[in-house]
Amino acid sequence: MFEFILAATARSYCFLRRLMPTNIVTDAINTRRGLKWGVPVMLLAVP
Repeated sequence: MFEFILAATARSYCFLRRLMPTNIVTDAINTRRGLKWGVPVMLLAVP
């Protein structure tokens, strides 16, 4: 039973990690190419 819960949790985490828009944006900002967008996005997040 515990293995089933662990497997279901891991699969749902991987599924949500790939498809959620906030994760896609965060991954794009954290890349070397996306570092130039880090400061503007932080300034937009403050208000």
